[in-house]
Amino acid sequence: MNNLTKKSLVGLIVVSTLAILSIVTCGGDKGTNPVSFAPGNYKGTYTVAARYQTPDEDRKCDTVIFRFDAPETFRMDTCSDDKDREVCRVYGKYLFGHDSLKLYDINKHPYVETCNEDYAPIGGYNYYTEQGVMIFNSSNADTNRRIELWNKIE
Repeated sequence: MNNLTKKSLVGLIVVSTLAILSIVTCGGDKGTNPVSFAPGNYKGTYTVAARYQTPDEDRKCDTVIFRFDAPETFRMDTCSDDKDREVCRVYGKYLFGHDSLKLYDINKHPYVETCNEDYAPIGGYNYYTEQGVMIFNSSNADTNRRIELWNKIE
């Protein structure tokens, strides 16, 4: 093999390797791409687990509609098709930043309902996507909260 052929072969290998690395790292995984979040209405689930990852774990999950409005107000309503509602319908304020969602100033809707107000979706959430679903997760030593937003609705 002459020098020119060796250099061409090495160059081709280097370019091919860089192209493959570029595809793998730039394309990324659905689970790590930034979320395309904007104010609006989203259907999904809200799950809260008290005494998280213990034998006494108490998990509640409801199908919900999250309404994120400008300026920075939100409302979480349980869906009418969810017959076994366990979390309170609430409203409050939100901040969506570079890599997080913060829900604060939470108030229970004035409707009479039996629910545990401690399970309200308060606090800071990190987010990621998984198979096209936006997931916001918040954990502390005792409680895990998870919001899954499946799709934006009108």
